[in-house]
Amino acid sequence: MSNEYESDENSQDSYTSDPDMATIAELADTIDIYLDNPGTNRLILSNQIKRVTRQIRRKYNNLQTDLINEQQRRYNAEAERDIRQTELQQCRIRIDTLENDLHLCDIQIDLKWGKWKNRTRNAEQLILNLQGQILLLQNNPQNMAEGRRLPTLKYVSTLLNPIPQYIGQMPPNDYCDMIIQAWAPAVPNMTALENDNAGDFDDAVKVEIMKGKMAGKYAPVPAQNNFVNPAVNIDSPDTLRAWLNAKYQRETVGTSQSAILRLSQERFQPFDNPDTYEARIRPLILGVPNDDARVLGTLKTHLSSDRELYSWMRNENIAGIDEFFIILKNMWLERSSLYVDQNSDYVQSKKKSFTKQTDNVQSSQPASNILQPTVSQPAFPSYDEMQKSFQAMFDKQDAKYKAEMEKLKAEFETKMSQQPKKSRPPVPPKDHEQIHEF
Repeated sequence: MSNEYESDENSQDSYTSDPDMATIAELADTIDIYLDNPGTNRLILSNQIKRVTRQIRRKYNNLQTDLINEQQRRYNAEAERDIRQTELQQCRIRIDTLENDLHLCDIQIDLKWGKWKNRTRNAEQLILNLQGQILLLQNNPQNMAEGRRLPTLKYVSTLLNPIPQYIGQMPPNDYCDMIIQAWAPAVPNMTALENDNAGDFDDAVKVEIMKGKMAGKYAPVPAQNNFVNPAVNIDSPDTLRAWLNAKYQRETVGTSQSAILRLSQERFQPFDNPDTYEARIRPLILGVPNDDARVLGTLKTHLSSDRELYSWMRNENIAGIDEFFIILKNMWLERSSLYVDQNSDYVQSKKKSFTKQTDNVQSSQPASNILQPTVSQPAFPSYDEMQKSFQAMFDKQDAKYKAEMEKLKAEFETKMSQQPKKSRPPVPPKDHEQIHEF
């Protein structure tokens, strides 16, 4: 057995002296030796074959491990290659993006340069145009006046924008007063322009502004007022007001003759108050001078149906038509307050008289009647009940008269508050120096 092992060792040494020898070649040599020497021990040959087989399996396992490692290295190499290719593609995309951005920047720079160049040329042309306009304005005084009044005209236009166009929706005097009151903040500018350069903002400019607010039947405004004889040029707010009154009267009432005829037929009716009466009379006297004595006398005769007002008005020294309506309202309020005082005195006197009569009746009755039980009294209300009923009636009348008085006072205060008030104009947006600088 030891000989076989030694033979095996010798055979292993003889066949493994070269570590790099291929295992398959060793196996082939062993088989050849066995075929050439049939007397070789079978055990030795078996050991050699087993040893070679183990080497083959070991090398096979090593080859498998090397193959797996190689495949892993190839996979990692491919992954690394893909990553590098992706990074390379991203770099190329970024390069393309940067090239596009650079190209876009070049285009934007060219566009901006073109715009700035055009702006510079436009500014130069604008300077040349302004210089030409300055020379033109200096050589034409009318254009210079237009330039000076332009800021104020814009300011006045802003103030008048909320007021609707005039189409006859109210009496002309009220509308003209509304226009004048609306442009009151611009009056200091108008006055300054007119004082510095006569004609810059005179009545002719103002009347043109008012003409621009006319519409419907009242536009366009003619150059002359043909409702009067001889015709008058409409070149100021007053002449426009006169034409507008005549036009309004013609459109709403008719001719002046028909207006006078209707005025003579009017009366202060029992259901009238000063406000309703004035609203009905005003359209009939448009264009009539305030101090017209004939119309003023006609207005006084309208009060003949109310003797008290008529007698009071006859004793008054009235300066004009406007004063007539103001005095009429004052008389109306004064008489209403007088009626309230008289009714209050009458009620108090009636209370005292009734109380005195009741006391006399009670004192004239005998004591036996007074001491009789209540069931024997006649079925009339007691003194307290009668006094309470009369007091309630008198209080009701007082409340009625006081309510009417308060209503009349409120109507009068409302009418007085609606009259135009002169107030100090606010500071305009542009001062006098800014207007001249324009």
